[in-house]
Amino acid sequence: MGKSKSSKSSKAMEVDVTPTPVPTQAKRTYVSPIAHPLSSDSLAKDLLGVAKKATPHKHVVRGVRDVVRAIRKGSKGLAVLAADSYPVDTISHVPVLCEDNQIPYVFVPSKRDLGVMTLTKRPTTCVLIVPGGKTGKDKQGLSDYQTNYDQCFQSVKSLNDSIAL
Repeated sequence: MGKSKSSKSSKAMEVDVTPTPVPTQAKRTYVSPIAHPLSSDSLAKDLLGVAKKATPHKHVVRGVRDVVRAIRKGSKGLAVLAADSYPVDTISHVPVLCEDNQIPYVFVPSKRDLGVMTLTKRPTTCVLIVPGGKTGKDKQGLSDYQTNYDQCFQSVKSLNDSIAL
């Protein structure tokens, strides 16, 4: 009396969810009016590489809510924000909070790339890279990206100093 169910294959299809890179010109079609300092293409690439290496070791805090919570609790690190966040009000308070706590911050062109580099399937508007964050005993993981992190930290800090009054 009922309909026969079609048999589905028992194999799970593997689908590559990594998006293809978007050309830089397309990334910068929308840039928030508060996106200062905006990173150069080479610095953005380095920052995203550091975030990618830090994520498996749990040295990355993702999302506006968690980043704000971590900053208020006293975590120190490097804040990376997406310049194409819309509406701007969702992240407009984070740069002020970073300045109050002497945390260098920088905007990268794409929230899509920031999400991919932090190993999530969704775009991410705000990330805090905290070396030695949740797993302080993982010294090998820290040394893997420490030199790149230090270079990016100094570059971002100099960008922040150049825009300070």
